[in-house]
Amino acid sequence: MPGLSQTVGQVLERLNCADINVRLHAIRDMKNAIIGNKTKKIAYIEAGALPRLVELLQVCYSEASMLVQLVATLGSFAQGSEDLTAMVEASDAMSALCSCLHHQDEKVVEGTAKAIRILLQSPNTNRREIFKKNTRRKLLEMLCSTDDGFAELAASIFARSCLTQEQQAMLVQDGAESLLLNILYRTTHPKCQEAVLDALSGVCMDNKTVCSPLAYDTSTMAKIFQLVRDPRCRTRLAAIRCITHIYRAEPSASWSSEVSLVVLPALVKLLSETGSPLSQAAQVLAILTADSEDLQKAACDLDAVPRLVSPLRTPDPEALVEDDMKENVYDALASLSSLREDLRKMVIDSSVLPYLVNSLGDRNAKVRAAACRCCRSLSRSVKHLRTSLVEAGVAMQLFRLLHDPSLEVQTYASAALCNIILDFSPMRKIIIDQGGVNRLIEMSKSHHTALRLNSVWALKNLLFMSDSTTKDLVIRQLTFQGLFELINDVDIGVQEQALTLLRNFVFGKLEDLERFFDGAGSELSRVIEKKLSSPNDEIIGQALYVLCNIATGGQRHKAFVMQPAVLEKIHYYLSHSKASVRVAATWCIINLTWKQPDWARANQSRVATLRGMGFENRLQAMLQDPDVDVKDRVRYALEQFQAAQQEDENGEQR
Repeated sequence: MPGLSQTVGQVLERLNCADINVRLHAIRDMKNAIIGNKTKKIAYIEAGALPRLVELLQVCYSEASMLVQLVATLGSFAQGSEDLTAMVEASDAMSALCSCLHHQDEKVVEGTAKAIRILLQSPNTNRREIFKKNTRRKLLEMLCSTDDGFAELAASIFARSCLTQEQQAMLVQDGAESLLLNILYRTTHPKCQEAVLDALSGVCMDNKTVCSPLAYDTSTMAKIFQLVRDPRCRTRLAAIRCITHIYRAEPSASWSSEVSLVVLPALVKLLSETGSPLSQAAQVLAILTADSEDLQKAACDLDAVPRLVSPLRTPDPEALVEDDMKENVYDALASLSSLREDLRKMVIDSSVLPYLVNSLGDRNAKVRAAACRCCRSLSRSVKHLRTSLVEAGVAMQLFRLLHDPSLEVQTYASAALCNIILDFSPMRKIIIDQGGVNRLIEMSKSHHTALRLNSVWALKNLLFMSDSTTKDLVIRQLTFQGLFELINDVDIGVQEQALTLLRNFVFGKLEDLERFFDGAGSELSRVIEKKLSSPNDEIIGQALYVLCNIATGGQRHKAFVMQPAVLEKIHYYLSHSKASVRVAATWCIINLTWKQPDWARANQSRVATLRGMGFENRLQAMLQDPDVDVKDRVRYALEQFQAAQQEDENGEQR
């Protein structure tokens, strides 16, 4: 576009003119030209407009009319997309804008605050300048203003800036929370109310220290609940978001019953109300219902699922659903289907799967990651529902995403695959045939803990009830040393899954046990003894189940478990405070005393050794265990002790 290039060049030349009026008109012309026009914005940026505009903010600080135009132009450049925002930020505009907040002219301050607010629309914008002491002080002064417009701007900047606990702590120390509450009590201006509620939400998010006093402040909570019934949908949503964060921190507050009776119905209604910010409502719903079966069920009873899926069904196939809409809808569906089987079925029956499959291939990594999170929740369902996911094409898409350029997408894709692999044999074959084992092993060496955890979890599920060929394939690529490194990983979760992988490997055929003992028997002994001394109950339990499976093998393998140091640990854990550990220890004894006709003499010898170490007496005492599962296993173990004794007595009589 030669004409555009020429115009851009002429405007930039005028920016360098010594005449202030010429520069002022050039800035206005630029501002008017770029409003709503990304092509022209890019043209000016590529021609070097941004550094010059930022320079003029400093050079023309005394010229208020010039500054008003400059900050408005920078704000316009940043409006429209994250890449434009990033370009403006890269020009060091935020630092220069924060300096302009201290200007004496109110129009300059107002325009500057609006430009900063636009820059903060992007989560990638650096908030460092906002939290410098002088900038915070100025924004706090604006919160104290009787002008609702200034108070709204300051509150909205804090709302978009407060993302970490460190930032929350600074605002609380500055007294921002009290100032925000003062505004909430006095103002009737809708935009100001929304900004204040959003700022309070930012301060409260995942922060029990801030939320607890608010939760028990009846006047404050009454005011926020009042705004849940406001006629304006955005005000209602802001109030609901604030209550959500406080409720998550203090779910036992006196008003908590109102969450399901008042807040949740109002929130679900926003999902389909004309003019409502559906994307944000879906985001809040995901947060509110997380980890709560009751709220998930209540939301679904209010028809939250069809309301969430509806915007994905665009009548025009070419129409684009906004990325943040898709991301938040999938996260809300993931939350609603995370705990209950009937709700997973409801989501699957909502015909969402074709849209979900498409979104797994979305151009936006955040959408792909959210779609993976939704798949992970749905894949927790019973086998026939997981089959629906595979038939819809979800599984193959997830497998491809193991190679996604986004680490977040890889992490959530591998988490979803863990569940589908578990007992869906065709999917296991796909993973193996497509080189999935090698990819999962590569991921198990990642520096990213969640990726290591998910990849080991998937490998563990791949080996669950698997044949010897699959086990051989995995251990050849992983190696015994690689497995032991994972068992000794710095992360407890990875250790637990790696131990379960080992447990699955040594379960089944005698040849599988022999393969492991021949390849790594001595190292296995050291690893298991170490894990039996772990301070973590889950690690102890899995180590015991490894021994339990080894004890199903031949004489060589039972002798491994019969080592005095190992038996002492098993005996000790029969008295463990956790029932699951007592059950695992009891299973070890059951398998050691299991009657095998070809090895009757060896079996009686083991029983005699165990009896001599006090195992039978300990089991007798456990008949009064409060846990039903423990008592059932103990009875079974004692029956085998008694059967061995009877055989011994019969042998003596003969």
